Amino acid sequence: MAEKVCPVWVGYLLASPIRKLFQNPQKILGHYIEKGMKVLDVGCAMGFFSLPIARMVGPNGKVICRKKIFKYAFPSPSRMLLQPSIDHR
Repeated sequence: MAEKVCPVWVGYLLASPIRKLFQNPQKILGHYIEKGMKVLDVGCAMGFFSLPIARMVGPNGKVICRKKIFKYAFPSPSRMLLQPSIDHR
């Protein structure tokens, strides 16, 4: 069975600056995120929330982005090592 994949052009619409008029990351997450925090962004896609979160946590904070959501709620450490991830702001 073939996987259903979202067309690439939809990603650019989701990352559009116009989206900030309706979903402003600062307004949505600003009350929960402080400078120096470590934040996990699950399902980060093209980074619409990741980059503003990086600005909110500042140079002493850290943003960990996971593109894929784990198949299991609590994966084993060996399974976690097999999945690629991005660990940079």
